[in-house]
Amino acid sequence: MPRAKSPGPALARPQVVLVTNVTGAHLEGFGSMQGIADAKAEIFGGCTPGGQAIINNDDSFADFFAEKARAAGLTVVRVSMDESTRTGADLYAENITLHRDRAEFVLQPLGEAVTVPLPGAHQVSNALMACAAVRALGVSLAPVLPRLAALKPVPGRMHIQPAGAGAVVDDTYNANPGSVRVAIDWLAAQPAPQMLVLGAMGELGPQAESLVQELGEYARQAGLSELVVMTGAAAAARGYGEAAKIAEDYQQAASWSAPVLAQGGTVLVKGSRSAGMEAVVQRLTQERTHTGGTLMLLWLAEYLAQYHSGFLVVQYITLRGILSVLTALFIAFWVGPIMIRKLQEKQVGQAIRDDGPKSHLSKAGTRPWAAR
Repeated sequence: MPRAKSPGPALARPQVVLVTNVTGAHLEGFGSMQGIADAKAEIFGGCTPGGQAIINNDDSFADFFAEKARAAGLTVVRVSMDESTRTGADLYAENITLHRDRAEFVLQPLGEAVTVPLPGAHQVSNALMACAAVRALGVSLAPVLPRLAALKPVPGRMHIQPAGAGAVVDDTYNANPGSVRVAIDWLAAQPAPQMLVLGAMGELGPQAESLVQELGEYARQAGLSELVVMTGAAAAARGYGEAAKIAEDYQQAASWSAPVLAQGGTVLVKGSRSAGMEAVVQRLTQERTHTGGTLMLLWLAEYLAQYHSGFLVVQYITLRGILSVLTALFIAFWVGPIMIRKLQEKQVGQAIRDDGPKSHLSKAGTRPWAAR
């Protein structure tokens, strides 16, 4: 079993280390959840003696990490956002309020109000870990909390972007079973319709099929309106049921997402880095940006597509190109001559100098007269 995390602490000799959680990432390399935990715990052995280890008390491996940290001579600091794991926590979140684009809570036992302008309950845990690390370094939280409240989302990490009447959530940077569940929890709390577009997840090992299928079941139980999966995540469709759709390419996934956006819904796109799911996000956002909001006829077709799949053809770039050419020809050969005749009737034109080229006098659509 590889120990990919060993060299880091030996090189850096950190004074403060944070272990966030064990969620199933890199199962293929480490064999099991315990294998992942063992590899993460190696960081304690490379720390400066007398340093501090920040442990997430909500994680199922919290006691394991705390034991390993103490054995390495570190002081353990525990944080918790879950009331059931609050006992023994040095810092914990209370009065948690989750909004679409941010999380708010009271940091106890300090009584400090904290705002994290990023979506998802997991951001509360991240903020707790960050606050604990700051305190471990001897820095006051007074200047830190306003900066925390001014954080900006980054592409690929639960980045909410407007698209049509709805919103696309770009969570495409990476994915593992744990992070997909967190994304589903957030999405299920949004107004219907909600659609998860899920790409393949790498490094899950022999359990990959069952793990991905369980995510489909989780999405159905959470009450998500729709599930679209790429072929690499087809097992999730089996878990969700017959209503799930399997997309053969990014364009098809984007096409199936369009009706949800037209209804003012939310589409969350997620997958492993290797899945390249940002291509779906780009199709749902950039095309509308470049066209200034998309033609009304396109939106009408997208709306009708929820009732008849034949209207989905308007999503394809080739068809749009053909329609653009036909529109240009229509204007040039039908609208253009009509406009020229109307201008001639109203004697709207352009003065042409007598000493100019005689060919100018034959210009269609102008009324020549002698320049004064």
